[in-house]
Amino acid sequence: MIRFKKSAVLTTVAVVLLGVGPAAGASVIVNIDARSNLVFNNPKTVFLAAGVYQITPVGTAGGGIYDAWSAFAANAGCQPSGECTAGWEAEYEFASASLPFTLIGNSPVKYATPLQALAHAVSTTIMLPFAQTVNFGINDCNGCLGDNRGGNSLLIERVVPEPSTWMAAAAGLALLVRLRRR
Repeated sequence: MIRFKKSAVLTTVAVVLLGVGPAAGASVIVNIDARSNLVFNNPKTVFLAAGVYQITPVGTAGGGIYDAWSAFAANAGCQPSGECTAGWEAEYEFASASLPFTLIGNSPVKYATPLQALAHAVSTTIMLPFAQTVNFGINDCNGCLGDNRGGNSLLIERVVPEPSTWMAAAAGLALLVRLRRR
């Protein structure tokens, strides 16, 4: 009769159910410069394995270089609430082989400071069915970059392990069940 340590079985179950392991929790910060990084012209590129990723604007407090960006040389039309017609924003865009061009956080509202824009930034989740390069950038016209300021810093974090991790964990669990029955 084969005996299994309870800790080994619990570790295997944790890997399968919780996504704990080397493939989970992998992250990178992408710093997008508003003066040079359009998604289709000089994008910031990141090669990501298959899996599900959370994209979160993090700013300088979260380890990035930028809090927000502005397509304008100066703010204009700012209200006491901090909302402006021309000012700071935290929108970003991305595209890849399996993802169409996607704009996140597009709003007509701009803000008086980068931190106000970051406070209104939008996170998103993407699913990549296979390993691929993802392009990140800002949404501005090609000839309009000269007066831009700042940029966006995005934390890209894997939240679900890649398919090969699930397969290995499932195979290991099946082997444990088979050995247990003997």
